[in-house]
Amino acid sequence: MTKVSVMTPRRRWKRQTSLALDSTGMPRQGDVGLFYAGQLKATGGRSPYVYAISTGSPPGLVFNRTGGTLSGVPALVLPASYPIPYTFTVNVTDAAFSTRSENITIVVGGPLTLNTQNLSPNATV
Repeated sequence: MTKVSVMTPRRRWKRQTSLALDSTGMPRQGDVGLFYAGQLKATGGRSPYVYAISTGSPPGLVFNRTGGTLSGVPALVLPASYPIPYTFTVNVTDAAFSTRSENITIVVGGPLTLNTQNLSPNATV
């Protein structure tokens, strides 16, 4: 009897890490009338990822569920006392239905104002 060796491909299992949500790309400050862009980043878990956001984000900003971006121009809210803090929750869910959440606060500063009270009568603005 002859011994036969059979080579079988070796599977390498990639150890799956826990799903994590990184919000360091989401600036915590914005201004009325100026473009704002923020980025969430999911790591670990199983891709693809789907992002979600609760109500309460600044008006004028649009959230992209597949890319995790929040961008746009914060809108003027009247009557208001600026700066205005907006607190909301962001979530990410992976293909294995694991979920991570984080509360984020973005403080929106008011529109640019110019105090002309101390200008001379001949000044131009």
